[in-house]
Amino acid sequence: MSKSSKRVSCRDRLLLAGMEIFALRGYSGATVREISLRAKSNIAAINYYFSDKAGFYETLRSHASALSAEKLESCWAELDKEPWEALRQHIIRLLESKPANFWAQLNCIELRELMDGRYDLFSKKNADAEEDGRGNYGDYIVALLAALLGEKAASAENVRLLRHTFQGLCLFLAIHAKREKTAGKGKKEAEKPESLSHEFLVDYVCGIIEKIVADMQAENKVE
Repeated sequence: MSKSSKRVSCRDRLLLAGMEIFALRGYSGATVREISLRAKSNIAAINYYFSDKAGFYETLRSHASALSAEKLESCWAELDKEPWEALRQHIIRLLESKPANFWAQLNCIELRELMDGRYDLFSKKNADAEEDGRGNYGDYIVALLAALLGEKAASAENVRLLRHTFQGLCLFLAIHAKREKTAGKGKKEAEKPESLSHEFLVDYVCGIIEKIVADMQAENKVE
């Protein structure tokens, strides 16, 4: 194996370990030591590839956003025309996606950022990123939820509250998909445990979001 291959392999291991640890402990609770141990690497490798913990986190978020953008491209294409259809397609992708742990970790990181105040809704940084085509997963979610609410109801507070609910549900869906895959592994179809259909789960989540959106619109007297 070439040195270049080893370098890429080590960097990828660090990013995978980082997703897991940051999702589990948040930015403040995660340490480069624990991430390095999980990646079977050393702290010097993080300094070499990413400069420091902050640089590593930013690279990881960009990496995760690039992966999510690729997987959800068809959903975001519907955002401006049919935001409710974009919502349904997003939920379907979460349920059908094989790497369910990726979605669980990504949504957990997003929720932690919201609770820690690390994500500023409608910030200039996010607007600039969207303008030059670098919008991340969080930016797209904000745009989707704002489109569902409509201009009058899409205040920063309403979008934040709706986003907490939606991404909590996304986290549940990713964990559910992973559980189903694990429970059914190595079993015949008749032996697999009963589970909720994807169609039921999509309708269930959409129903919750529709109810919240309707309530927020009513409070803002939106017809």
